[in-house]
Amino acid sequence: MATVETEKPLKLVDVSLLLDAEEVAQKLSISLGTLETMIRTGRFPRPLRIGKRIRRWTHQQIADWVAKMEDQARQEDRLERRRRRARP
Repeated sequence: MATVETEKPLKLVDVSLLLDAEEVAQKLSISLGTLETMIRTGRFPRPLRIGKRIRRWTHQQIADWVAKMEDQARQEDRLERRRRRARP
């Protein structure tokens, strides 16, 4: 009788591609405290948990977040320009 394998293969990630909190804060030019506040308030992606105390982010998570912030800034700029044109 043949057995059916039901577990998905593990997706291995090169640990050199993962960033710790200090590296993320440095890349974003913010303090660790600011990063922690942003995570806690939902303004920054939660890290991957590797064990109980190890937290890491992928470069892609950071790049996606930066792109999202750039899009929001462009939208806010467009709205501000419209408001200025609408003023008498």
